Formats: sequence, C-alpha cells, structure tokens
Amino acid sequence: MSLAHKLAKLETIAAAQAEAPATATFWSPERIEAWRQWVVKFLETMPESRAVVAYVELTTLPAEQWGPLTRHVETMATHATMGARDAYIRQGRPVALPEAVCAVLEAHPDAHVRSAHDCEDCGFETPSAHGRSFLTVCPLCGGAVRWQGFNRKRWRALWERQKAELAAAGDRG
Repeated sequence: MSLAHKLAKLETIAAAQAEAPATATFWSPERIEAWRQWVVKFLETMPESRAVVAYVELTTLPAEQWGPLTRHVETMATHATMGARDAYIRQGRPVALPEAVCAVLEAHPDAHVRSAHDCEDCGFETPSAHGRSFLTVCPLCGGAVRWQGFNRKRWRALWERQKAELAAAGDRG
C-alpha cells in the first residue's frame, strides 16, 4: 500500500471523526482537518519507512501503544493545530522530521524538538532533553546547532546594527 493511499485512509478517518455528534468541543471539524493536514505535512518530511510506521500506528493502534516517533508526530501536529508553529513558519524556519531527528526521537523517547536548541542559520529545531542537545549540526542545512542559535544570531546582528547606528549618530552630534 503506497504512502498516498495510506494518507487517503487517514483523511477518511479524520472525516469520520468530524461527523461525530455536534457538541461544543475544542476539536471542531476545522481543527481536526488542520490536525490531519499537519500530520500529513510531518509524514511527508520523514523517510518513507518511518512515515509508514507512524501512519500505521496512528490509524490502527490506540495511543497507548504508539511508538515514540508516532507520539511525537501527534504532539507536533496538535501543537501546530493550536498555532504553536505559526511564529516559526513566519520566521522562515523549516518544519520537518529528517532521518537524523527520527533516529534521535526513537533512541531517546524523552527528547523533544524545541527551539531551545536550533540551527543558527535556518532555525530548524532539533531534539534535546534535560538541557542537552543531541545534534550539533543541522541535518537540513549543515549549520551549527546551538542553544537559542537562531534567535541569538539575529539578536546579535540587531545589537551590532543598533550599536553602529548609535555610534554614527554620536559622530554627527
């Protein structure tokens, strides 16, 4: 069964959930659809073999039986559905689960992808746990992964620019 066919099945499941009795709930049909779209987006960025496993677990197993990677995909999709990824996307940060990240998440179930440890060049968030980053090189662009790398580099550039502007204004005054 191809990944496209499996994604179509996921859409059918999400549609069935959307047809549940109309009650006031956080998980409205619109949010369920947004969640499904985020799941698809994450699955499409993963190596196919890992995406297939996550898809099968999402669609056939109860959540208690999901592996660490599937739990992570679901959590990231839920956070994205609530708008947690919007700021990162507006900054041009990539949202993906390449093999290096999948491997870390499988090997370290307590790891989380967060902006505390990210690529200083592209802003890609990498897995970390207990204040420790598992990657030192960005798997997407090859940039250095540092604590607050993306924002630190930009804050530093802003500070340098402001310092130069103040010095230039002082020379004129």
